[in-house]
Amino acid sequence: AAPGTATASGAKQSGQAASGQRQTAGTRGTAATQAASAQKATVPAGQKQNEAYIEEMAAAGYPHRSADELIALKMQGVTPEYVRQMRAAGFAPPARQLIAMRTMGVTPDYAKQMKAAFPSITTGDLIACRTQGVDPQTVSQLNGLGLGKLTVHQVIAVQVQGVTPEYVRDLKSAGFTNLTINQVIGARVQGVTLEYVRDLKSAGFTNLGMNQVIGAQVQGVT
Repeated sequence: AAPGTATASGAKQSGQAASGQRQTAGTRGTAATQAASAQKATVPAGQKQNEAYIEEMAAAGYPHRSADELIALKMQGVTPEYVRQMRAAGFAPPARQLIAMRTMGVTPDYAKQMKAAFPSITTGDLIACRTQGVDPQTVSQLNGLGLGKLTVHQVIAVQVQGVTPEYVRDLKSAGFTNLTINQVIGARVQGVTLEYVRDLKSAGFTNLGMNQVIGAQVQGVT
């Protein structure tokens, strides 16, 4: 073949090879783009939710939490909304107490009512009240029994010892009208009952004060 023809043929083949390389590179580029898009599309929804949770908790006042704290908070159902409602009720506890509050069933409404009853109540006291079953209604009843305004610790002690408004009314009906909360708790702890008081009076002990009744019960006087 003529030299010019050979040169043209070689150039054509080189052009075809280059075109093939470009096509291959383009195919690879397209595949890489598709793979990247697929990877981006398959970012777990849970990861996005976790990122949103972290941002919302930070906005609610709990930034820079450790991974362990965030996991524990989320697992126990501590939501940013719960945090905001608790702050509105007057409580801004650390993460561990938030978890305890949620675990023990402390609701924002309960927190508000207990805060109204005890303005200086701490988060620890609030959790203790909920743990012991102290409710705002019982607090209101106890405060209306003439024992003075009770502290949150006294109310917790009353609940722990099983002192009920009915028990206080029974003691008052037996003639003990000037009781203190400590006397009521002491009587309940020592097992003083309305029947026991009546038995003492039937035996001639008609002028005993509550401290004497408690002492009699401790000494086994029947």
